[in-house]
Amino acid sequence: MTIHADNTDGTSTPTPPAVLVENLTFRYRSLDDEPETKHHKTVPAEPPLEQPQAIEDISFSLPAGELMLIAGPSGCGKSTLLKCLNGLIPNSYHGTLSGQIQLGGRTIKGSTLRDLALQVGTMLQDPDKQIIASTVEQEIAFGMENMNTPRAEMQERIAGVLEQLHLEHYKGQATFALSGGQRQQVAAAGILVMNPSLYLFDEPFANLDARAVDELEELIAGLRARGHTVIIVEHRVEEALRLKPDKVLLMKDGRQVFFGSTRDFLEIADPTQVKLPIESTLRTVSDPAEVRALLVRPITTGVSSVSEQDKPILVFENVHYRYSSYSEEILHGVSCQVRRGETIALLGPNGSGKTTMVKQALGLLRPTSGSVKLYGEDTRRLSVAQLAARIGYVFQSPSAMLFASTVRKEVS
Repeated sequence: MTIHADNTDGTSTPTPPAVLVENLTFRYRSLDDEPETKHHKTVPAEPPLEQPQAIEDISFSLPAGELMLIAGPSGCGKSTLLKCLNGLIPNSYHGTLSGQIQLGGRTIKGSTLRDLALQVGTMLQDPDKQIIASTVEQEIAFGMENMNTPRAEMQERIAGVLEQLHLEHYKGQATFALSGGQRQQVAAAGILVMNPSLYLFDEPFANLDARAVDELEELIAGLRARGHTVIIVEHRVEEALRLKPDKVLLMKDGRQVFFGSTRDFLEIADPTQVKLPIESTLRTVSDPAEVRALLVRPITTGVSSVSEQDKPILVFENVHYRYSSYSEEILHGVSCQVRRGETIALLGPNGSGKTTMVKQALGLLRPTSGSVKLYGEDTRRLSVAQLAARIGYVFQSPSAMLFASTVRKEVS
């Protein structure tokens, strides 16, 4: 309870929650699946596709200084809920929105993104959608520049946040040369330097190596200790639970199915829907024979003959690569072979060159020296289109692969 000095009658006024959500429902704007039919007068236009509710009847209250985890399977509406909280819905993503959101006791209805940016900092699930500047310092300074922060203060705050996140070695680097995990860390620095009261993290651990996960957990714990309110969206909740959330909101098919303590959440959570700690998963298994099926899920590939397996289909020979003649070398003499039917895990910390190496195979990047051969042919002699006909590649960032407005158009 907070006592206000101007209360002459001695009564107290309860402190409003940092976040209050009541009966929140949102449906994305419908899209016409075949708009080209509108150009043919003889063919009646099809009605717009009816979009399902992305989220429906969400309600919760979170006191200031607490940490909440939003969990649930992919596509259940977690990220949509965050977009409602930070104002991207309805300012950038249009549709039908109902219900109420209050931050610090004030409704956000009618607030602009600029207004909300002073209160809410968001680290998006896809850092490529967040990084817009060409260098690390410019990216971190972007929000402060929009707030007309004096240059001397900006420089001081940038140096401070780089030191706080142990990112001093990123200073001066081009953002395009950073790995996905490194860009995610820079995005975190960009919101931390603005010092908002509410922090939103959308699957923050997805692209980070073990050391970076530990550092981000330390950062979030520090924000919480300093009285900031934090909301984390995560499908793999095992890492998030190490932060000991005060509350957990579990979602499924756009609806909330649970809101309460972490302890109660672990009692009802389904390990096939969210990734739980092993001990919690084992508590849900009554038959020991089910343990292997739940915890061990091998990747099955095609079976090839011995003669086929002996012949490599992809060969890296002493591959070196640097993004420019002035930048540091990323790949240092990489040599390996991939044979038909093999499943290979390419492991390493953020920035170690994993994605850079894979892009050499598809021709998206070409070796500075050395060679990459596909079925015995040097990839330098093949176009990206020719290589793409033989190699399927799923990007780290799905947004880099999707171009059409609907699923049907994308897959066709």
